[in-house]
Amino acid sequence: MHTFPKPNRRQFLAGLLSAGAALSLNAESAWAQPPDQPFEPDLAKQLQQALELAHQRGRSPGLIAGVWRGQKGIWSSTVGATTLGGSQRPTFPLHTRVGSITKTMVGTLILQLVDEGQIALDQTVVRWYPELPRAQEITVEMLGRMSSGIASYTFDSNFTDQYFGTPGKAWSEDELLKIAFAAPRVFEPGKGFQYCNTNFVMLGQIVEKVRGLSLDAALRKHLFEPLKMTQSSYPAGTDLPAPYWSGCTLQGTPDGTTQPVDATHWSPTFGAGAGQAISDFHDLSLWARALGRGTTLKPDTQRVRLLPNTYSSKGERHYCFGVGNENGWIGHAGTLPGYNTQVSYLPERDLSIVVMANTDTGSEHGLPAVDAFQVLAAIIAPDRKP
Repeated sequence: MHTFPKPNRRQFLAGLLSAGAALSLNAESAWAQPPDQPFEPDLAKQLQQALELAHQRGRSPGLIAGVWRGQKGIWSSTVGATTLGGSQRPTFPLHTRVGSITKTMVGTLILQLVDEGQIALDQTVVRWYPELPRAQEITVEMLGRMSSGIASYTFDSNFTDQYFGTPGKAWSEDELLKIAFAAPRVFEPGKGFQYCNTNFVMLGQIVEKVRGLSLDAALRKHLFEPLKMTQSSYPAGTDLPAPYWSGCTLQGTPDGTTQPVDATHWSPTFGAGAGQAISDFHDLSLWARALGRGTTLKPDTQRVRLLPNTYSSKGERHYCFGVGNENGWIGHAGTLPGYNTQVSYLPERDLSIVVMANTDTGSEHGLPAVDAFQVLAAIIAPDRKP
C-alpha cells in the first residue's frame, strides 16, 4: 500500500478551511444528459477517465463530480465508496461538509450589506471589535481579502491540542477570537496576505450584528432560499442531514499513522463563519454559478469583489474578497477533517465544476477534490488550466 506523509497539526490547520490503496473505480452517471445539450461522447469519456485517474492517485474513498455548460448541459459521475473500505458507491444527494466554501457565502452576505448601504468596505471594525488591538486600522475589506494581519487562531498550538483532544467540543466564536486577538500581528494592516480563518469568523459576526439575525438565519434568508439551495444549512451540532457520507482523516492521529480515522461527526463549530456550512452536489452546482456570476450582488459590487489582494498574487492565481481566481476560474476549495470540496466557475464560458471528496488527506497531487477539479478543468477548458 502506498502511503503519503501526514501534515503536522500546524501545517494542516493553517489551511484547514481553505484550501491507503485506491478503492474500486465503480462509476455512476445517474443524472441523464439533457437531450438538447448533451456532452459529446469523446468529451464525456475523457472527463470520466480524468475523474478515475484523480481517484486512483488520491486517498479519498470516493469522489462526486460534475461539469456544467450553462444551466443545461451536464456531465456528472461518482467513483469509489461512501466509507473508507466500503463498497457502497456515492450518490448525488449525499450531504457533505464544505469547509471554506462557507467563506464565499459569508463574503457574499457582507457584500449584500454593502449594496444596501448598511456597511462600507472601507469601514473599520472598531465599531464591532473595540477590544481588538489597533481595530481602528483594520477595515471590512481587509478581512475579506485576507490582508488584515490578524493572526489565525488555527495556528495556535493550545487550540490545536484542545481541538484534536476533544474533536466533538462545541466552540463559541468568542473563544476563537480571544485566541486570535491575543496573538502577535502577522503584518501591518493592508500590507500582506495570510489565509486566516479569524477574518471570516469576524465577518460572520458582523453579519449577525448588522442583520440582527443568527448567521444560520441570515444564510437561509439571503442566500439559500433565494437561490433555492434547499439542501444547504449551517448546523451547530455534529450531525449531518440524511443522506450523508462518512469522512475520514489522518488529522489528530499519532505521527506515523497511515490508517485514517472517522471524522464524520467531529464538531464543525471551530470553523464558524470560516467553515461550518453543509451542502450537497445539486446545491453546490447552483452556488458555483451564482458565486461566479455575482447573482445576488450588484454588478459593480461583483467587480470590486474580484479585485485581487496583490500580495496574494502568484502568476494567474489571486485571492480576492472571499473567493479565489485561478486563471479565470472563480471559486474556492473547502476542507474540514474528513472532507474536501471544490466549487469553481469560468465566467467567460459559463462553465461550472463541483467536486466533493470524503477525506481531507492529500497525496503528492494535493487535496483530492482540488486535484480532480484541476484535471477536469484542463479537459473542459485546456487553455484555462487552473
